Amino acid sequence: MSHWFDAETWQRLWATAAQTIAGVGLKLVLVCLVYWLARKTLFRLADSAMARLDARSAARGPDARGSDRAGRIRTLQTMVKSVLGYSLFFVFALTVLQTLDVNITGIVTTAGIAGVAVGFGAQKLVKDVISGFFIVSEDHFSVGDYVTVGPATGIVEELSLRTTRVRDEQGRVWVIPNGDIAYVMNQSRGPVSAAVEVTVPAVHDIRDLARVVAEAGERLHAEQPDLLLDTPRLAGLVGFDAAGVTIRILVACHPKSLTEAQMVVRERLRAELIGHGYLPAPPSQAA
Repeated sequence: MSHWFDAETWQRLWATAAQTIAGVGLKLVLVCLVYWLARKTLFRLADSAMARLDARSAARGPDARGSDRAGRIRTLQTMVKSVLGYSLFFVFALTVLQTLDVNITGIVTTAGIAGVAVGFGAQKLVKDVISGFFIVSEDHFSVGDYVTVGPATGIVEELSLRTTRVRDEQGRVWVIPNGDIAYVMNQSRGPVSAAVEVTVPAVHDIRDLARVVAEAGERLHAEQPDLLLDTPRLAGLVGFDAAGVTIRILVACHPKSLTEAQMVVRERLRAELIGHGYLPAPPSQAA
């Protein structure tokens, strides 16, 4: 055992240990450097992509949903960077362990089995989250939009990565998983045209009727410019028989004011047509 205390032996041991530590240390430094560069690059790419998305959203012009869109983009940016950060750290940790000659086969196998188990158990959740990610990133709709999502038509009250909450005109709240959204009809990206149909006796002159409708539409638009985006106009005849003629009036309005605009136009047209003799007056007015 005396040879273990020999100076030359200790020198060889120290030289071997120094070479090993230097080699492993250099590898660890390189791994850390690659990890740092990859993290910076991916985060910069994520920030650039979110900036382009924000610019594309801003190019549509300011609206009431501008702050909400900006908040959702920031949320999406944070989520993307978190996913990238955790994924890179997992790869970095495995690389460090492998550099230190730690057998990572068991770790990778365990992680793989756990991932498969979680994937099977939470595949509906994963589908909802992925669908929500694309809904947010591609800006299919926003909070405050008037949409038709599956069986629900109403105003979007809440949009998360997992579910969408829509309140319809009856006040009912629909909570729809994002993975179940097969199609979306967004009616808030521009004005819509509502059709109002009125039947009058066939004996009246259509050209004079069109003049009455146009004058009534101009006055109504001047009185309620926020409700009606344009002057209601006569589109033409949609039906007739021996007793009456049915005309259609087109009304341009905001999607959320569609029902209100139709009721206001119907009420005003009825009053105008009664006043000009196109419709019989109610008994109380006739008396």
